Amino acid sequence: MVKKHNLSGFGVALVCLLFILFIALGGISDAQARPLTVTYTGCTNPGDQTDMPTAECLALVALYDGTTGGSWTTSTGWKTTDTPCSWYGVTCTTGNVTTLSLANNNLAGGIPTQLGNLSNLMYLALSGNSLTSAIPTELGNLSNLIQLWLHNNSLTGGIPTQLGNLSNLTYLALSYNSLTGAIPIELGNLANLVSLYLNNNSLTGGIPTQLGNLTNLTTLVLSTNNLSGNIPTQLGNLTNLQSLNLRDNSLTGGIPTQLGNLSNLTYLALSSNNLTGGIPTQLGNLSNLRTFDLWGNSLTGSIPTQLGNLTNLQNLWLHNNNLSGIVPTELGSLTNLINLRISNNTSLGGRLPASLTNLASLTHFWFGVTSLCEPSYTAFQTWLLGLTSVYSTDIICAVPPADFDGDGDTDVSIFRPSNGRWYTSAQGFLASYGIAGDIPVAQDYDGDGDADIAVYRPSNGRWYFYAGGNTGYGITGDIPMPCDYDGDGDADVAIYRPSNGRWYVKDQGYTAYGIAGDIPVPGDYDGDGDCDIAIYRPSNGRWYVQGQGYAAWGIPGDIPVPGDYDGDGDFDFAIYRPSNGRWYVLGQGYVAYGIPGDIPVPGDYDGDGIWDQTIYRPSNGRWYKYGIGYEAYGIAGDYPLPARDTNIDGDPHN
Repeated sequence: MVKKHNLSGFGVALVCLLFILFIALGGISDAQARPLTVTYTGCTNPGDQTDMPTAECLALVALYDGTTGGSWTTSTGWKTTDTPCSWYGVTCTTGNVTTLSLANNNLAGGIPTQLGNLSNLMYLALSGNSLTSAIPTELGNLSNLIQLWLHNNSLTGGIPTQLGNLSNLTYLALSYNSLTGAIPIELGNLANLVSLYLNNNSLTGGIPTQLGNLTNLTTLVLSTNNLSGNIPTQLGNLTNLQSLNLRDNSLTGGIPTQLGNLSNLTYLALSSNNLTGGIPTQLGNLSNLRTFDLWGNSLTGSIPTQLGNLTNLQNLWLHNNNLSGIVPTELGSLTNLINLRISNNTSLGGRLPASLTNLASLTHFWFGVTSLCEPSYTAFQTWLLGLTSVYSTDIICAVPPADFDGDGDTDVSIFRPSNGRWYTSAQGFLASYGIAGDIPVAQDYDGDGDADIAVYRPSNGRWYFYAGGNTGYGITGDIPMPCDYDGDGDADVAIYRPSNGRWYVKDQGYTAYGIAGDIPVPGDYDGDGDCDIAIYRPSNGRWYVQGQGYAAWGIPGDIPVPGDYDGDGDFDFAIYRPSNGRWYVLGQGYVAYGIPGDIPVPGDYDGDGIWDQTIYRPSNGRWYKYGIGYEAYGIAGDYPLPARDTNIDGDPHN
């Protein structure tokens, strides 16, 4: 018999209570019971929260409500607990909010003005969100703020002048927004500022001179705005600066020489502006610089040799300017250089210096759209081919006169008519090739970057090449004038015929240019990579270059010695005056270097791309090279190369 138990009144009540609680909790899940959710009812109701002052709590709630807090990537604790100091991104110290860090958290909407009530806030990071509207002026009340990060949003309007009140601020980042208007001069009051990022906005007006007061600044980035006017000289006061980026603006005027005072600078970017004038030599003092970026301006003048002092440099970008002159040999000292870009400077010219082959770290070299030429010798070409990226002019330099070993410089060398032997001081005896009366005509006939041993024999008008073969091209009285007349990189067999003033170039026909008594002086006078037909007329001291007019430079008795004496890639009009031992170069003054009886033998003896005034002294067999020194190499009767035999008697002494 089953015993029946009757529930008392108390038991019934207990069962009902348990059932109600079960319903309130939503039942029991098969997997796990849901945690109890505490509904947050506000900051002002008694007992809601005791973490912080009400005003600070309300500021946090205003931020949550005003920036679609429900859609934040992470919002743990926000408006769901009564301990706001534990909410995600909030840090408190002694009951006050000191850090608010919600970067990259999908905040959208405006920054509430109530954040100005967080009077103890030291760190505010709202970067990388979708915040819009203006920056509240009330943020200027945060007198304890040390770091303010609002970059990478869509903020609009101007930069509040009130931010200049934040005297403890060390980092201010407002970049990558849509801010407009001028940079407030009040930012110059932020004496403790270390980093200022205002780049990638639409700011206008000038760079305030007051920024020169921020002597603790290590980073100043104002790039990619619409800033105009000059670069303030006061920026030269920022001696702690390590990075200065003003690129992509509309700045004008010159580069202040005072920037050369920034001895700690590692990054300098002034590119894509409208800067004019020269590159200050003082920038060569920036010995810690790693990136030097001036491309895309209207800079003029030469590349300062002082840039060779920047031995830590990795990137040198000078392209797309109006620079002129030559590439300094001193750039070969930049052994840490990775990128060298000097392209699109149409007035840059001359021979790329051999010293560039010292740049073992270089991977990118741009020199296209200039008049620069590549040395043809093997070592340079091998180095160039080893680079990752080369933007070239595809102009090959003419081989320096008498460069028999292809190393890019003129060799001290002689031809000895008495035995037909060729000698250089660096290599000694080269070959026996020639007979008495032959005229040495060493040139790069095969385009391999070195001078080839060859003679012209006036007795039969034939050219003989040591490498093999000979050709008949000339008659009695012709003067051999080999040169690269078609710009294809190798010398052409050619003669000048004084009897009719005609130039004959093998396989290229002839040109009438000259009269009786003229001296042929072919060379690349316009820097276009090919030899120009030219004559010097002793009767009036004039130089005539076909298609280029004439210049008066010389007097009777002068010896024409054309060459590239300034390294700009084209031949200069020059004469040697035996009567006083002076060299006169048009536009460059004169040099006294020689005595009666000396034979002028100019050439690029040190491989720097600039021809050196040099004489050979038959009386003692010495070669004297201006600025370099002398060496003894030769005996009586030797024919010094590259002297010219302009009267075809086989003797340059006459």
